[in-house]
Amino acid sequence: ERTRKQVDEEWQRLLARLETPSARSGV
Repeated sequence: ERTRKQVDEEWQRLLARLETPSARSGV
């Protein structure tokens, strides 16, 4: 089971990926 810290870290990674221009151009 995931800890809250692990979930927070995953969200930060996902948000960072979405905010990068390369991710946007890839869509």
